[in-house]
Amino acid sequence: RDMPPQPTQPLPREPLNAQLLEGILLAVQEELRHAGLELPLLKQSMLVVTLYELSYERKEVDREAVTRLVKLAG
Repeated sequence: RDMPPQPTQPLPREPLNAQLLEGILLAVQEELRHAGLELPLLKQSMLVVTLYELSYERKEVDREAVTRLVKLAG
């Protein structure tokens, strides 16, 4: 007999890196000011999530990515 598929379990995630997140938030705000842009909060949050995922492995803010993505979002 075929066994029913087992439910998949989500991959364990490491705890949120608060220092990295803070750096990304500050970098995004600084870049928005520098570019003279205002983004809706939803767009800003999507930007922060994307940058966090891009920066997580290196554990540092990718400033070049911040600049490119802020310009793209604006």
